[in-house]
Amino acid sequence: MFSLILTSTFVVAGLWPSIQESQDTAIITKPGYQMRSLSLPVHNISIDDFPTMQEAMSDSDTNDEYSIEAISFCMTSIAWKPDGAYALIAGDWGVIWKFDGLRFTTIRWEATLGSLADVAWKPDGTYALIVGPGGIVKFDETTATEILSCSARRVAWKPDGTYALVVGENGAVWKYDGEAFTKFASETENDLTSLAWKPNGRYALIAGYNGTLLKFNGTILMKLETNTTRNFNDIAWKPQGNYCLLVGNTIYYGPGGDVFKFDGTALTKLEKVAIGLLNQIVWSPDGSVALIAGSYTVLQYSESTSDSTSPIIQPPSHSPSDNVPPNQDVRISVYVADFQSGVKNVTLSYVIDNGTSGKDVEMNYDFETGFYEATIPGQTLETRVEYQIMAYDNAENKAVENRSGEYYGYDVIPEFPSPIVLPLFIVATLLAVIAYRRKR
Repeated sequence: MFSLILTSTFVVAGLWPSIQESQDTAIITKPGYQMRSLSLPVHNISIDDFPTMQEAMSDSDTNDEYSIEAISFCMTSIAWKPDGAYALIAGDWGVIWKFDGLRFTTIRWEATLGSLADVAWKPDGTYALIVGPGGIVKFDETTATEILSCSARRVAWKPDGTYALVVGENGAVWKYDGEAFTKFASETENDLTSLAWKPNGRYALIAGYNGTLLKFNGTILMKLETNTTRNFNDIAWKPQGNYCLLVGNTIYYGPGGDVFKFDGTALTKLEKVAIGLLNQIVWSPDGSVALIAGSYTVLQYSESTSDSTSPIIQPPSHSPSDNVPPNQDVRISVYVADFQSGVKNVTLSYVIDNGTSGKDVEMNYDFETGFYEATIPGQTLETRVEYQIMAYDNAENKAVENRSGEYYGYDVIPEFPSPIVLPLFIVATLLAVIAYRRKR
């Protein structure tokens, strides 16, 4: 079962946080789980303030320290050291930070790889691998060193720490045992974008563009049939290991992504509510719930099917908010959410002429604003319009927002209200008199 949690910005996924204060603070201060992010909201400093990476990294001769309110570079991956001492963060322009729960420290290195895409600690915490389009970096507590030039996307350690897998463009798969890399032939030229080890370490699942799905058992790469052309973006195994979830979008980033379930044998597409692009997945530690994050949305997945809670509807607004002139269309906006089965539909119901006529209009979700919106057509002078919002979730629970029976509304008034008409008439008369006298 899915439920939809709508947000007005890109959502970060990959960690099961306990959200207490701001989302970005909770995300990077909760140790114990690895995470990856789409982006973290920027603070104060614009990237434009740093024309080059070298200038940004050369403010002093020692590692720079920033408070949480002074980081502006896009963070693309975050992974806590297994002992929870600090998090290692990678981002655009090859930037690497350490975050100890209070402050950021920049790790200085020869940042020649461009943007970095993923971070993974070896299970014993001795070092981390950081990958990106320019290559692979090894970080051993104090020093970051490039160890392979390649175009990589994701990295994941086998649960027992014996080796790591790295995947990248054109079907590339590497195995790293701590000393050397071994490249495997993958029988695909599609870019590989995600991988995840089955919790017992028996095999890794690797996914990529055009429905590519591979199974790696340590020595052999096997291509699996998927019957989809979706671009897979992420994989996450349920902690119990009985199945994993995958998310994917169209090649051209069409309207919404899909969620798939892989049970070790077959891939099944799951039904879901309509949402935006999907990028990342994370399971709760007990495996009861998974969060699926994407553009302007977080989708919650669980195996439970019970839902007796109605959707949440906040008070709506209309634009223009006052002084609605004749024949002026009015846009109605409202925030609606359902945290269990998800929002099924939202309806704007409006009446005119003291309720003698009206209409129900289905509202559409705007991914830019995070609101449901609909338009009431322009009305004639002195018309009174009243409206309410109705919403159903996927368990058919209903909610109505009508200001406790008082309804929301507005009046259609003259383009210039009567208090303004008289002064305008006087000014027009004076101008006419002045013009007449000049002609004489």
